[in-house]
Amino acid sequence: MPSMYTLARANDPERHAEGGAMPTVHYPAWEQLAGKLSAIGIGNSVLESAKEDLDSTGGSTLPFVSLTDDELKQLGFADVAD
Repeated sequence: MPSMYTLARANDPERHAEGGAMPTVHYPAWEQLAGKLSAIGIGNSVLESAKEDLDSTGGSTLPFVSLTDDELKQLGFADVAD
């Protein structure tokens, strides 16, 4: 079974890669995260929907997205992909 990652919105940058069993990466602004997701092939309509979900519920799911180790590293999950 492939690894799964969750995209969530949190206002506290102190949560970066700390606590809990789920690895996290903090992006200070949506534009930075959207740029990284776009660079790995996530389309604008999916990004717009994810932004709406994050703003309204604090979380978003991008189903059926397979990521290579290099793409995981581009998103900031270097320790996970190694």
